[in-house]
Amino acid sequence: MHIQKINDNKLEIFIGTKDLVENNITVQDFMSSSYNRHNFLLNILNYASKETDFDYKNCNVVLESFSIPTIRFIYFCYYQNTL
Repeated sequence: MHIQKINDNKLEIFIGTKDLVENNITVQDFMSSSYNRHNFLLNILNYASKETDFDYKNCNVVLESFSIPTIRFIYFCYYQNTL
């Protein structure tokens, strides 16, 4: 996993298939609205928050995801807007 803070309101997080395997997340779990996926994404947000001082609590968080098959990564972009 690679995390980059773009600014106070935006992070880029790259997650590979290795990250899914290490967290016991199947592709089916990841592509569905499963408990495992929600828990995985929350853990990522908590980890990213600690690593980058990105404060997402008490905010609206929007997730955009992109699949990049040539490098087998799934790209996430988080935006934060104060409530």
